[in-house]
Amino acid sequence: IDRLPVYNTSHLFGFFSAFNSDIIRDFSIYKGSVPVNYGGRLSSVFNILTRKGNKKKYTAHAGIGFVSAHATVEGPIKKDHSSFLISGRSSYSDWILNQMEDPLIRDSDAFFYDFAGSLNFQPNSKHSFNVFYYQSFDRFKYSDLSDYEYANRGGSASWETHISPALTSKVTGTISTYRFENTDMSEISRAYSHEYNLNHNEILAEFAWLPSLNHQVDFGAS
Repeated sequence: IDRLPVYNTSHLFGFFSAFNSDIIRDFSIYKGSVPVNYGGRLSSVFNILTRKGNKKKYTAHAGIGFVSAHATVEGPIKKDHSSFLISGRSSYSDWILNQMEDPLIRDSDAFFYDFAGSLNFQPNSKHSFNVFYYQSFDRFKYSDLSDYEYANRGGSASWETHISPALTSKVTGTISTYRFENTDMSEISRAYSHEYNLNHNEILAEFAWLPSLNHQVDFGAS
């Protein structure tokens, strides 16, 4: 999402996407023959581009469902030149578990949240600068027998320049962390706990060249 790698893309065992649809501008799916500019991903890529925030006026909207709520706020920092966008979601699904007859399920906990924010600056027609931050967290606790949680967190900053009518450059830096933790105490003699972290830091330089109306050449490095 905005060049920020997210390694676990679902909430609540796959019932919810990890990305709030309120902030999505466009997306592409590559199920095979992944383009080289995605860094040699082996299986597939779901590339998401977010909206840049309203540069004209302030807007806000929210929604409430049976298990989660969401809200989005956006508006100009300097009209026509810069904007911000903030969006968040959170669950409150424990009331469903509390209705169950099984005491182990009734004593369980299921929770997730995600947050995204961006700042966008366009001082003139040739330059634009964007900062994006994303964070999500999931936890499922089955009574006192097992605890399962994971979290994504990171940010990206990009600077796009129209060098000439035919050549555009975009330089992006990303910092991302994915953490997973699992504890199982269902059998004391076999109880275990393990945790791992995956850190991803990257700088990308991408160029688009239009030598004619019928051709486009993309090149870059990371």
